[in-house]
Amino acid sequence: MVEPTVNVAVVFSGSAYQMEIKGRLSRENFLDLPLEVNPITVLVNNTNPRTLLTRICDTLAANRVHGVVFEDNIGSEAVAQILDFVSTQTAVPIVGISGGSAVVLPHK
Repeated sequence: MVEPTVNVAVVFSGSAYQMEIKGRLSRENFLDLPLEVNPITVLVNNTNPRTLLTRICDTLAANRVHGVVFEDNIGSEAVAQILDFVSTQTAVPIVGISGGSAVVLPHK
């Protein structure tokens, strides 16, 4: 039986992650789950809106992504607003787990 595969883009934003995380995530990290998880590591060194949008959109265009997990070391609410916009436009769920990406936005 073939297990379903889920492609998850894992975005790390900030220079602190550049050398530390590259190559750490692989399918082997998720073998205990009932489905196959294919993590796609995305490193964003600069969190200015243009760079952030470009990297995320390039990743979504190049891969069939089912969801995005985003971590950053910036405390700005602007990151959450950018991610909310991208998620709304692409219908791809984005979960922010720390920094500005994890800011809860008020209902619109």
